[in-house]
Amino acid sequence: MIIGDMRIIPRKPLKWFFLLTSLVMLAITVSTLFSTPTIEPGTYLTVDVSGEYHIAPPGNVLDQLVEDRRILANLIGALDRAQTDDRIEGAIVNIRGLDMGWGRLREIRDAIVRLRSSGKRVIAYLDSSMMRGNKEYYLASAADDIFVPPAGAPMLSGLSSRYMFLGGVWSHLNLEMQVEQIREYKGFGDQVGGLGMTDALREQANSLLDDLNDEFLETIAAARGLTRAEVEKIVDSCPATAAEFVETGLADDQLFFDQVLVDLGDGERVETVGLADYNRQGVSNLFGDEQPKIAVIYADGAIVAGKGGRRGLAGPSIGSAGLTKAFREAAEDPEIEAIVFRLNSPGGSPLGSDHVWRAIRVASEKKPVVASFADVAASGGYYMAAGADLIVAEPTTITGSIGVVLVRPNIEKLLSRYDIATESIGRGRYSSIADTSKPMTDEELSLVREQMESTYRLFLDRVSVGRQMTVEEVDGLGGGRVWTGRQALDRGLIDELGGLDTAIRLAATEAGIAQPDNVSKVYLPERRPILRELLSPFSGSGAAEYMPAGLNDFVEAVSAYVPLEAGIYALSSTIFHVH
Repeated sequence: MIIGDMRIIPRKPLKWFFLLTSLVMLAITVSTLFSTPTIEPGTYLTVDVSGEYHIAPPGNVLDQLVEDRRILANLIGALDRAQTDDRIEGAIVNIRGLDMGWGRLREIRDAIVRLRSSGKRVIAYLDSSMMRGNKEYYLASAADDIFVPPAGAPMLSGLSSRYMFLGGVWSHLNLEMQVEQIREYKGFGDQVGGLGMTDALREQANSLLDDLNDEFLETIAAARGLTRAEVEKIVDSCPATAAEFVETGLADDQLFFDQVLVDLGDGERVETVGLADYNRQGVSNLFGDEQPKIAVIYADGAIVAGKGGRRGLAGPSIGSAGLTKAFREAAEDPEIEAIVFRLNSPGGSPLGSDHVWRAIRVASEKKPVVASFADVAASGGYYMAAGADLIVAEPTTITGSIGVVLVRPNIEKLLSRYDIATESIGRGRYSSIADTSKPMTDEELSLVREQMESTYRLFLDRVSVGRQMTVEEVDGLGGGRVWTGRQALDRGLIDELGGLDTAIRLAATEAGIAQPDNVSKVYLPERRPILRELLSPFSGSGAAEYMPAGLNDFVEAVSAYVPLEAGIYALSSTIFHVH
């Protein structure tokens, strides 16, 4: 159709064109699936570790071929599979800038250590030149040998943590942010409404950083055959060149990557296989097997009551409805013998958390439920997991934060700035309590405080039941305070240190499975069908994809701290950065 000089293409032909294109892509994908490369004995698995690895089910091979995100389970699964693969001589881990928390980082590191322990040689190549390279080197230290390119290496500068305080920004936006919290360590409220650290938050921040620093220094010292004092001295000198890394014992040599391949082959370049090609070898994953089944239920994000989905521009949220359904299905499936709850969440809705807590308790009456924490399981995240029979966390996982906080914006000044007038007519003494166009009265605030105290007492009760403590003991560990995994273990908030593999093994043992390392995993909630993914080109991150990068980063950072609706939250201040 032509109107004037403009050609208008009817939407229906476009739709059919896209459908045909998608089907062609699917056909190519399927044909590629069954044309996997041959792996000869003596081959090295090469793994590029950079950016972020998401907490999500690995999916089948088709999913892996079209998945545009890095999935932690895919990486760790490949490293673990290589342990018993006679064709794989070892692994080369090429490490660049990392953008993930210390829990996931520790889990990757543990997988490298397991591969080494199986007798396979692991090489780390630090292909990065950054002003902050602490995470990168912490991961690299798991390898047998560490090589750096001659042009430079990341700086080993020592850990630091950064907290953001938004109390001063609201007046510039003509907003007033009313914040109440229970109790003194619930730093989320301080960060939203304050201008700096309170004494309680500073105490907590130092405690967390001290413990993470202990883990950092002691792990590197043990890996490189140094004392902790020697590592501290090296960090204080902040080596930043390849030569300094070699001189201090942090690296074994300066080599280009092609030289590493030749060095491993004693003068001949070794054969290598990349992670994607190696994962394509697992075609049998499409069809299942006869091993005992363990359900792994994934939850990554802020918890909300109901369906969930996306929360503004900050990314996905966890819907309590989907999780409760997943636990119910796993509990009722006679083929599933135990359940692992894989969690990475700073919390969110107390109501949503309570629904999931109940679903876990009901499921645990039929079969063992073990919670596995990644980077963070705090506040509402910990609330949910407290219903499990056992809890596993990494030494670096941030956990706890038993407390609640009120966040309520007052937009009265913002409306008046644009000459917007409002009037409210109500029936009932507290009919306007949710009206954000005015500040709360003392009576309204008193009522909300009463509700917050009730939520906090229920939180304490849920944890006391799950952890077999008295309410008074839980309260002593509560007050909104967060702990590292190591600290949480000492205080009885978790049962064992480790990653997802540890939790699965523990769940299998609790279920009486004779060979706990030989189980099949069923992932819930179910992933969207792969064809549906291919036919959904506009199902991405929505408006965030079209925003300027700087603005998007700012909105995402603020959204991580500030819920988009006024209300009471079991939400932690643990979205800070330790570099």
